[in-house]
Amino acid sequence: MGKSLKWAFLQFIKSHKLITSGQHVLVAVSGGIDSMALLSLIDESQGYLQIEYAVVHINHKLRGEDAEADEKFIRQYCKAGGLMFFRHSVNTREFARKNKYSIEEAGHLLREKIFREYLKSGKYDLIATGHNLNDQAETILMRIIEGDKRNELCKAALGQTSVRNAAAVIVISAVYERTTVKYGDRGIQYVHMESGHAAQNVFLQSVPLNIGTVVIGAFYDEAVKKVLEMPGHEQPLYIMPVGRMK
Repeated sequence: MGKSLKWAFLQFIKSHKLITSGQHVLVAVSGGIDSMALLSLIDESQGYLQIEYAVVHINHKLRGEDAEADEKFIRQYCKAGGLMFFRHSVNTREFARKNKYSIEEAGHLLREKIFREYLKSGKYDLIATGHNLNDQAETILMRIIEGDKRNELCKAALGQTSVRNAAAVIVISAVYERTTVKYGDRGIQYVHMESGHAAQNVFLQSVPLNIGTVVIGAFYDEAVKKVLEMPGHEQPLYIMPVGRMK
C-alpha cells in the first residue's frame, strides 16, 4: 500500500475524527477491491491508530460460486493475518420477496441489522465499511435518463399543470425502514421532519437562482410510484415542480 494513500487515509480519519485511540473497530469486508483496500489500510495503520479490530463478512447468497469464493478468500486472508473473523449468511432474495424490497434495499437492510447487533453487544465501537459509489451513481443516472415523466406525474398529481409545465420536477421520497430500524415508530416522525427540511432547502436555493417552486402534496401515491418505478417500500412524500416564475 503506497505511503501517500496511507497518509491521506490517516489524515482523513484525523480531520473527521472518525476513530479514536483505544476503540474496537469491526471492518466489514465483501471481498471487493474497495473493502480489501480499507482492510489493508487499517491493518497497516493499526499501530498508529492504537485500535483493535476484527473482520465481518456477509454472504448475501446472490452470486453462487463467486460468493462462496469471496468468503473463502476473506477467511484465508484473516487466518493468515491472525485476524478475528465473523461471517453471516443471509437469503437476500427471499427477504426481498417477502417484504417487497428491491434486492439492493434488502441487502442494505440485512447488513444494517447485523451491524447494529454488533454495536449493541458493546464489543465494538464502530463499523468500518468501504464503498465504491459507481454502482449507485449509475443507478441514479439510469433513472434520470429514462424519459420525460412530467405528463404522467401531472396526471398522478390530480392534473396540476405546474407539474407538466415545470422545467424540472423534484420528487422527495422516503424508505421508512432505514430510520425505524433504529428509532422504531418514532422514526416515521423523523423522516417527515427531514423531508420538510429537504423541501425547505430547495426553496432557499431557488431564491438566488430567481426561479420558483412549490410543494405539492395532493397526488395518488401508487400512481407516482408506478411512474417513477419505485420499489414497494419507498413512499413519495413531496412533488416539487421547479422553473421560471411568470
